[in-house]
Amino acid sequence: MFPQRVLSFISIFISFTLSCCIRDYTVPEPIIEVLEPRGFSVKIPHSDGISIFAFHGNINQEMDNLEAGQFSKDILKRTGDFWIFKDLHTKLNVGDKIYFWLFVIKNGLGYRYDDGVYTVKDDTNIIPDGPGQESTIRPIFEPTIGPNAEHTTKVANDVPTATESTTLIKICERTILNITDLLLKLRTEVSSLKDTNEILREISEKHHDSARTLKVEGRIPVNEDALSTVKGIIKQKLALSIEIVEARRNKDGGITFETTSLDDKVQIIKAAKEKLRYSKIFLTY
Repeated sequence: MFPQRVLSFISIFISFTLSCCIRDYTVPEPIIEVLEPRGFSVKIPHSDGISIFAFHGNINQEMDNLEAGQFSKDILKRTGDFWIFKDLHTKLNVGDKIYFWLFVIKNGLGYRYDDGVYTVKDDTNIIPDGPGQESTIRPIFEPTIGPNAEHTTKVANDVPTATESTTLIKICERTILNITDLLLKLRTEVSSLKDTNEILREISEKHHDSARTLKVEGRIPVNEDALSTVKGIIKQKLALSIEIVEARRNKDGGITFETTSLDDKVQIIKAAKEKLRYSKIFLTY
């Protein structure tokens, strides 16, 4: 199972790297309109290949990185030549701020527009919302200006030049080669660990007394049947359903018990390390 997980992780990482290398699209600055009597809309122009436009935003509350936000919606169908998110319930006043980020899927690749901020000002155009009411006035999008006189709205870089693209491709090629080399090393290490595991298993199986035997001690019931006590601990404390062959109480008050297989023993040990860490019950093996 472990090798497959490693391979899956590497495959996903390579796909992500490739998608970063072959970007040919920049999410455009969105058009934001304040609607009357209430609501607002956010839209971007359509471009061939776009299949999803997602809006995530908060009113008067900064986004926590890529959180879903008070408004979170995937737009799966465009309206005319635009992809539009629309809310008809929120009343916006002068000074209110819309914090947002956008996500666009184009030709199977994802593109983001991060850290967007829109401030409603007293000269903001109000667009009537309703049947037969259209506006030819394009609203003004004015991002908030931060303390360093820089726009807090961060738009992705312009499409790279041919020289920049060539450099970027070379970097990506080196990255993929490094990942491939890492993958080969991981496969070798996994194979070695697998061989070691099989050898240790063979050695353990030859010593029946220790291969499937465990001991539980500490704060355990004194007068209860040993087998019932062990089964209760395994089921209630470790949340496992494992068959116990036998159990016997020792002179020191502890209970020695035997599992049906080495795998069951390993499973119990793993669960005990996590769930009995702060318990008065101890497991030795």
